[in-house]
Amino acid sequence: GTSGRMLGVDALVAKLAEQAKTPESADGYSVVPVHAWSHSYADVVAVVEGLKKHDGVDVVKPSELIARIKANVKPASVIVV
Repeated sequence: GTSGRMLGVDALVAKLAEQAKTPESADGYSVVPVHAWSHSYADVVAVVEGLKKHDGVDVVKPSELIARIKANVKPASVIVV
């Protein structure tokens, strides 16, 4: 798809590329759940490869994501929705 909650590869790459890239803000981080029956490993690889073309976007393991958030984001800027 190209909109809504279930995006295809190209739409997801575009959506992530346009997000904030400010490491000091919680808005600068994204977690992308992958529905196992709707997407394949090849889809995940395609998203990672597509994001390599965009500056300021890193794909990391969850442990690295948490470490970066803890190191860069002050607790007052974290908003739980």
